[in-house]
Amino acid sequence: MKFFRILLALACGINFTLASVDINKADKKELIELGFNKSQAMNIIKYRKAHPFKSTDELTKVKGVNFSQVQKIKDKISVTKARKPAKPKAKK
Repeated sequence: MKFFRILLALACGINFTLASVDINKADKKELIELGFNKSQAMNIIKYRKAHPFKSTDELTKVKGVNFSQVQKIKDKISVTKARKPAKPKAKK
């Protein structure tokens, strides 16, 4: 029984370390590790520079990326919303 508790604890620890990849921040290497080829990774980076992703579904708008490919990795990717810069406080 103790063995199973240890095994369960290890499995839970592994799940916590597997974070999703933010497609608005991922570099070329991370995108390739998700399964995209070099050309697709570069197209994703170019696309997000022009207009950051608001949802993971927008990946299908990138040249060379198809719906089924996005569906396969949907649980591995995420999108963070871009924050608006803080307004400077008025000086008195």
